[in-house]
Amino acid sequence: MAKWCNLTGLWSSALVVAACGTTTGGGGGGGGSVSTGGAIGTICAAQSANEGCFGGSRMQCVAGKWALLATCGASEHCTESADPAAPGTTKHVTNCAASTVAADVSTGGDSDTTTSDSSGSDATVSDSAGGTDAGGTDAIGQTDTGPDITADVCTPQCAAKACGPNGCGGSCGLCNSNEVCDLSGNCVPDSGGTIAQGASCFGKTQPCAAGSTCAANADLSDWVCQKTRTAGQSCGPGIGDCGSGAVCGFTDYTLKAMKCYANVSLGGTCSVPGTGDCAPGGNCIYTDAQGTGTQCTAVIGPGGSCGVVSVGLCGAGYSCTPPTSGTGGQCLAEVPAGGLCGAGVGECALGSTCIYDSSSQASATCQSSGQVGDACGGYGQPGDCVPWAACTPDSSATGSTSHCRAFAASGGACGYNLGLCAAFLQCTYTDSSQTTLGCFKAGAAGDVCGAGVGGCLPGLACFPAAAGDTTGTCKDECTTSSLYSNGTCDTCLKVDPDCLK
Repeated sequence: MAKWCNLTGLWSSALVVAACGTTTGGGGGGGGSVSTGGAIGTICAAQSANEGCFGGSRMQCVAGKWALLATCGASEHCTESADPAAPGTTKHVTNCAASTVAADVSTGGDSDTTTSDSSGSDATVSDSAGGTDAGGTDAIGQTDTGPDITADVCTPQCAAKACGPNGCGGSCGLCNSNEVCDLSGNCVPDSGGTIAQGASCFGKTQPCAAGSTCAANADLSDWVCQKTRTAGQSCGPGIGDCGSGAVCGFTDYTLKAMKCYANVSLGGTCSVPGTGDCAPGGNCIYTDAQGTGTQCTAVIGPGGSCGVVSVGLCGAGYSCTPPTSGTGGQCLAEVPAGGLCGAGVGECALGSTCIYDSSSQASATCQSSGQVGDACGGYGQPGDCVPWAACTPDSSATGSTSHCRAFAASGGACGYNLGLCAAFLQCTYTDSSQTTLGCFKAGAAGDVCGAGVGGCLPGLACFPAAAGDTTGTCKDECTTSSLYSNGTCDTCLKVDPDCLK
């Protein structure tokens, strides 16, 4: 199950992927990662998971437990991709895709790697070590019976790069001693220490100078070190982020205005618009199966039972881990990078993801986040990327590989082989021809959205006024389409009670 997802703080930083903590199985989206689904009846967290693969089946998070959605055929496998209705979250959609197999001519034992594209179409298996398969069955249900015949080739990714990893274990070049390599692969002066207030911090790992924090500017074209805001003050793009002890959250469900909210004490309402996060020593949980209330509760100690509704979550350094069979969860110590992980063992610490070591899925290891240019999403590869970057498919083609690519700011290009957009932005068609994608500001409730305008903030969807319109209005999809309490766990602006029963 997932840790509580920080709803109010989700957009207070460009580091969106860190907002919800770790998830059961440690990731998804890439065909080689541990599937995010679980066995029938095991616990799932609806606020961060809606669908997931488990073996060769598509699973759906219903009433806080995994339920069978569909079983893929003998010549198919289950794939996961980011849920387009919930961008910037760990939620996925699944489908059954046809399986294809490629292989190589080198000798020795083999290790199959599965990759998938973000459109949810299929995965291609390639043997990374080569050799002859002796009748074993790989992760997508294909039985290998003969020698491998297709050579593996890694193409260095160094276009327009002067430095940094090339995606094949090598480098695109080295910088001078007074320079550092930025996320785009350019050698830039090494400023060292902290970043001065007013200077750009986009894509940089150095902290802002004392009294300032890294936050988006008004037009989202850059992130700069702005004066730190305190509890009760406005915050957000062009204003600044909150300091320690407070979080920048939306004031209500229109998602239009933001304010710094102080940490909430035990027993207080938490992590919804108009409230703050729990103070250290507490975690935010739902108090009932209807999702009508939240409350800060004391963290559960090592070995304790944990859950979603009216049952607390684990303390720092521990994650609610499902058992190898049965239901429920237990607070087990988080596993450092390089350690074995998974059900009954433990989830990975921040900065690493639980990934299957090979197609046999017999073991999984915590893989450190990939650097920009690194291959990701396959067996034995990083499942996520360092801050300011995301694992992005190289193309929409079936079996496309993926690499860690830097986020883009407003006006930047996005999509396959390019990367995703930073916080507050959506990757949207630049005009009605729907041929080119760009990063546009995401709209709040009631804002215009669509081609050449932008998408909508998480929990909202773009509804055209008439069929064929390329623009529309951002609305709560679950209210507009009557999805609340319809018997299915849906991705909504507010919690769908179907996800907690």
